[in-house]
Amino acid sequence: MEEKTELEQCVLLNDSILVELKEGDSRTKSGIILHESSKRTKGEIVKTGPGVYTQNGEQLPMQVKTGDIVLLKNDKDSYKDIKLDGGNYKFANEREVTVVLKR
Repeated sequence: MEEKTELEQCVLLNDSILVELKEGDSRTKSGIILHESSKRTKGEIVKTGPGVYTQNGEQLPMQVKTGDIVLLKNDKDSYKDIKLDGGNYKFANEREVTVVLKR
């Protein structure tokens, strides 16, 4: 029996998402160089939780899904860096996604 990788073993709860980091743009399309603090964190969602529950016990489905390319808020306190299987990921909540670029 094959052993599962750290990523395969990772189970997310509620509205948690795991985002694999992608290289961010350092310039705008018009050529303006972006300051490090103005860049957004871009990545691909590799795992999601099942969604949150309301006070009535109804589960709200996730609006993002595995494979979506997203931008996260610039607020570094909103998400945590995590390394799994040698890859760099961001662990965040769905509400930290500001834009879905590609589905």
